[in-house]
Amino acid sequence: MPKMETAVQKYRRIKAERAAAEQLFDFESPSGMTWKLRRPQLSLFVINGTMPMSLAGKIAAKGKNPEAAFQEMDWQDQAKMIEFSNEVFKYCVVEPRVVESNPTKDELSYKEIELDDYNAIVAWAMGGDEVKNLETFRSE
Repeated sequence: MPKMETAVQKYRRIKAERAAAEQLFDFESPSGMTWKLRRPQLSLFVINGTMPMSLAGKIAAKGKNPEAAFQEMDWQDQAKMIEFSNEVFKYCVVEPRVVESNPTKDELSYKEIELDDYNAIVAWAMGGDEVKNLETFRSE
């Protein structure tokens, strides 16, 4: 008799199927590498606690891009922003596969990623309408 799928297993399967069907974008980074990236839903990073609400408000401040908002933050918020940027990078990069450690011949280690490429990918991810959507979470 086949084993029944639990609700958790079903949810994870559905989530994986949806992720596999997501639209991917070709992105050429400063090094000349073409990456396959997926767009993040930045508001979900706020909801799940990856991005502190205080940072969402600072990033979404009207008339400011993420780089300008970063420059105006104190060092504690800058550290939180760097942690958040790492999560965004990990989420967006689909190909080539990037891993924390022990990369295979077909994977890159995060330590191998050039800073210009990393910054360009994070800037791409933070651009567009999603940053504007963060205004919903801004504290007045």
